[in-house]
Amino acid sequence: MTVSMDRWGSRYAAGVQTNGFRVEMVSTRNLRDMLIPLFRHWMENVSGGMLPDHVYYFRDGVSEGQYLSVLKQEVADMKEIFKELGETRPTHEVKFTVVVAEKRHHIRFFPGTAGDKNSNPIPGTIVDRDVTHPYENDVYLCSHKAIKGTARPTHYHMLMDEAGLHLDAFQKMLNDHSYQYMRSTTPVSLFPAVYYAHLASNRARAHEDISEVKRRERESAPTKSTSERPPEEAPPLLEMINRIGMRFGMWYI
Repeated sequence: MTVSMDRWGSRYAAGVQTNGFRVEMVSTRNLRDMLIPLFRHWMENVSGGMLPDHVYYFRDGVSEGQYLSVLKQEVADMKEIFKELGETRPTHEVKFTVVVAEKRHHIRFFPGTAGDKNSNPIPGTIVDRDVTHPYENDVYLCSHKAIKGTARPTHYHMLMDEAGLHLDAFQKMLNDHSYQYMRSTTPVSLFPAVYYAHLASNRARAHEDISEVKRRERESAPTKSTSERPPEEAPPLLEMINRIGMRFGMWYI
């Protein structure tokens, strides 16, 4: 999980941890272990000890059948965390805007002569009607320039909006942040916070406790075949040494 560490949403710190065998929803324990240190660091260095008024929570990798679980489990857990951190201001309520970013879909747009030389939409193209949900708030954004082939837009589906955002302001924010990805000098196709979470999860493989994995393999009872073995829970990752505040920097980049 990544958390913005400045006022402009350009620099992100990341927390990583194993989450169980084929478990998509982030567990309450993992949320607390990863987010509480990051939230406290943000409050101490960015907000002057104050809780945020508004939190954008971008989620990736969930299907439509898991939308409700995101709201009832992950968002509910984060609200409890903020209540604990804001004991000095018990009446302060942090407002959430929850958005699911999806790229695994089959929607493509062909603007014809209005597109680029490959007949793809020009960067910044937004579609928010006709092919979107008839009642809910979702948009398709093609924020990048496809180098080769057909561009695939990102589908942003807003599940919760307690702040009452104006749709135009929300769409502008999505497009503006696509220019802030630090590995590229051009706009990217996905919201940078989600990109950074992918980078951090891939980098976390280097922190796997191999000795613990091998110990569990030796202690597990032999079975007839590999397919019949019960699923093994991955052991916790090795703790990252927080030298010169590395834990709160972009160590995964």
